[in-house]
Amino acid sequence: MKRPVIVGFDPGTTAGLAIIDTNGQLLFLSSKKEMKRNEILRNIMARGKPIIISADRNPLPHNVEKLASTLGCRPFYPIRSLSSLEKIKLVGGFSDKIKNDHERDALAAALGVYKHYASLFLKTKRELERIGLIKLHSSVLEKLITNEAENIEEAIEMSQEKIPKMEKEKITPKIEVAVPKNVALLEEELKRKKMDIEILKKYNEDLKKRIEHNDKELKISLEKKSDGNVERLKGEIRKKNETIKLLRDYRQHEIKDLMPVIEIKNIKKDETDVLHNAIDLTNRIVYAKNSENAQILNDYNIRALITNTENMSKKINFPAIDIKDISIQQSNEYKVVAEKELEENVTRSKKTGIVEWLETYKKRKI
Repeated sequence: MKRPVIVGFDPGTTAGLAIIDTNGQLLFLSSKKEMKRNEILRNIMARGKPIIISADRNPLPHNVEKLASTLGCRPFYPIRSLSSLEKIKLVGGFSDKIKNDHERDALAAALGVYKHYASLFLKTKRELERIGLIKLHSSVLEKLITNEAENIEEAIEMSQEKIPKMEKEKITPKIEVAVPKNVALLEEELKRKKMDIEILKKYNEDLKKRIEHNDKELKISLEKKSDGNVERLKGEIRKKNETIKLLRDYRQHEIKDLMPVIEIKNIKKDETDVLHNAIDLTNRIVYAKNSENAQILNDYNIRALITNTENMSKKINFPAIDIKDISIQQSNEYKVVAEKELEENVTRSKKTGIVEWLETYKKRKI
């Protein structure tokens, strides 16, 4: 009869497959992109009789459940999905055989099952060896794990019923040499403790390396962030100083009865917001060659817009002055207009707007 094996399976585009025996020994470990179903089944059946198919995730992936159903064995999954640290601890003794995360996850799933059932595996094996029925090992374990049998004695009895008569005659109880049970148990416990120590040593080394690497990365990141913050603050201070100078110059022009004109190349919401936040467009004179999107300026309470008013939208709530109707002067870096001429044009624009509104109103009444 084939030996009982535990299968760990990590499904996906690249699948991982791990097979161990009930002593926790690794029999097979591999990963492959687009691993075929027949290949998975062939690798499992070549190593023994599967009694459990396991995964490292909760809920159980559909592909793992389907594989267990095909092989007629019990699916197993943890109470909650295993964390990366838990997986590292489980597979620590086999780290030199693992090539990638898919193999690690599959092996962690299989070893998780072994850890869960270790005492049952050991107890069953010793009992079968004691009475000379180790050939029934796979069948007995299968019945215990699937809960077909409530205890080892019942599982042995059920397994014997399935053995042909000729084969039964070949099975004879084995005469065993009395070995103190405590000694055997202590040896097994010592073996497990040694394995745990090696796993923890390897895990500790990996953790130290990871901490050192993370500390180094954090230091570099903080230095870069600090340099970036300094440059950003310098830029903000430079912009603030430029704005202060600009506003001071505007004030000087206003004292001389020359009104500064704020030029906007293209009237766009985001660009106008930036300009408004910097110098406050409220009660300012705005100049734009193109009147397209002029209605955007409704939100900023400007004093007037100097532009090409031909084909201009009527949906504005501020005076619009045509470029041809006012003299724009250049003063240093800025455009300015005379206060008196500006006021005349603003008054004229407002009157024109009222007349147009009345004409529109009369047409509606008619």
